Amino acid sequence: MDISIDLLRVIWHELGHLCVSIIEMNEYGKYQVEDVWFEYNPYVVSEEKWSGAVKSVPSVKIENFIEDEEKISFSLIDLISGCTFQTFFYNRILNRNVDLYNCFGIRRNCAGPSDFLFFNEIGKEYRKKFVNSENLTIFDIF
Repeated sequence: MDISIDLLRVIWHELGHLCVSIIEMNEYGKYQVEDVWFEYNPYVVSEEKWSGAVKSVPSVKIENFIEDEEKISFSLIDLISGCTFQTFFYNRILNRNVDLYNCFGIRRNCAGPSDFLFFNEIGKEYRKKFVNSENLTIFDIF
């Protein structure tokens, strides 16, 4: 992948997370964006050499924020928004035909597997607390 396209990909991805974090800050007020960062790693095996993150404070352990319904809602939207913005970038700006699940999933070469895995971890903690079943998926609940 061209290095400039890869950088734009990760900028769009993190912009998705940042937009939701800013809305959460303004509407909810408990959390603040502390940092947005981008990093180039030439030694990564995949085509995606750039990575990034939006860091909000205070940090909350997943087991604790299950108690906070607004945090759950914002987190679920936040986690999928990075891949949504990235897919928009590929499809609308680069005129490619890329599926959301090329980013948001655990398939080989997915760009956002950590977002997907954390999304599912929220569902697992929710099920433990409220549903008493670990066999349901997050999609069965919401």
